Amino acid sequence: MREELKELRTQHEYTDLMSTQLEVRVKEVEEARDQGLAEIVGLRKSLDEARDEITMLKKVVRHNSSGGVPHVKVKELEFYDGTRSTKTLGNFLWDMEQYLERLGLSDDETKVKVAAQFLTKDAKMWWRRGWIRLPMAVLMTLLHGMR
Repeated sequence: MREELKELRTQHEYTDLMSTQLEVRVKEVEEARDQGLAEIVGLRKSLDEARDEITMLKKVVRHNSSGGVPHVKVKELEFYDGTRSTKTLGNFLWDMEQYLERLGLSDDETKVKVAAQFLTKDAKMWWRRGWIRLPMAVLMTLLHGMR
């Protein structure tokens, strides 16, 4: 009978040890699960924020691609033919500035190239021969000096 009691004690100790180890493993699994769930919640939050940002950026791109004012028809500029009139040149330069601003251009070189496309007759000849190669700001300054 002593042997049987000793055997039962050994089995009981083994069962306690296994139960303790099982409890430790269960806690580790629960902690890992909780950590995984927390990471999933964080990822969902990040994904929602990214979606919101993408939506906002799409709106900005749509808004900027239309020059800041959606669905506005821009009046086509009249050509400048080289008429030597302060009023005519002044109106042309003013209209050109507005046109270039509406197009969203900021680079002076690009502005000048676009503006040159609206020269005709004598003005185009002067441009092609290199007689007028002034940036838009310089032309405006000269014009204001003529008034």
